[in-house]
Amino acid sequence: MKKKILALSLTGAMLLMATACSTSSETKPVDETYKITWDQSNTAEELEEVPDYQFLPLDMSNMITYGLSISVNLDLDEDGTYTLTSENVNSYDEEETTPEEEYEAKLVAVGKYTKNGDKVSIEKPSNIEYSYHSGEKFKETDAFNGMSYSEDGVDGSWTSSDEPDLLTHVPQSTFTIKDTGKIVSWEKTGN
Repeated sequence: MKKKILALSLTGAMLLMATACSTSSETKPVDETYKITWDQSNTAEELEEVPDYQFLPLDMSNMITYGLSISVNLDLDEDGTYTLTSENVNSYDEEETTPEEEYEAKLVAVGKYTKNGDKVSIEKPSNIEYSYHSGEKFKETDAFNGMSYSEDGVDGSWTSSDEPDLLTHVPQSTFTIKDTGKIVSWEKTGN
């Protein structure tokens, strides 16, 4: 009798463990990095697929053909935290571009995420750091008005604690990703 009870107890414990182990690891936080870059090397069809927001103060998709590139990195940590980096820079040869000519807008957001299969959903970030350097080639154009958070439009660095409006540039979004580490696309799913 004791052996039957022990056998039943062990069987029950094994079933519970098997059920717990069969839970999809896809919904658990992971440690992975995904990236996508658009620049002049992309085809016209690929450039047409650039989402209308790139997690920056302005939609920069139409500026790629003018020598700028857009790069979006999504780093996922095992603790359920994401780091999203969106960068818009000169895509000119670094050897030919002087520091005075360099243009860069860079936003780094940190928040929570969930992953399910090839979908990663990010929540509104808890913190954003943003920096902007206009570069000599672009200072005279008004195409970049709105990229700076200073009243006179000069270069600088800001955080969402100082400029809460920065949080509007990273809405709740769902990314479609590939196992190869590539971001396929993203779409806004909330504010």
